[in-house]
Amino acid sequence: MSIIEHPPGWRRDMALRLIGGDDKSEGGGSPAVWVDTDTHEILVQGLTGDEPTRAEARATGKLTPDHESIVRFPDRLYRLLAEAHGVIAELRGDLRGDAPRSGP
Repeated sequence: MSIIEHPPGWRRDMALRLIGGDDKSEGGGSPAVWVDTDTHEILVQGLTGDEPTRAEARATGKLTPDHESIVRFPDRLYRLLAEAHGVIAELRGDLRGDAPRSGP
């Protein structure tokens, strides 16, 4: 069971662990970071990059397909990504914290 509500038809068997959100943002919670404890993936919520941001990203040679987003995530929250990485390493039993980049 998920700790957040998903739209109809979303994969319901996810086991999301909330790592944290931005308590300094309006509304107090976005951007936010979760770990999917089944797939060992990091999920990030944040402001979607606008068209100028997407254009700059395309100029770097990295295209962003329409079904993907560029998410703005403030550097003051980098600790949440580091903590999420630590959770994944723990789930995999890697106590050194250098979890592999892909695979179960």
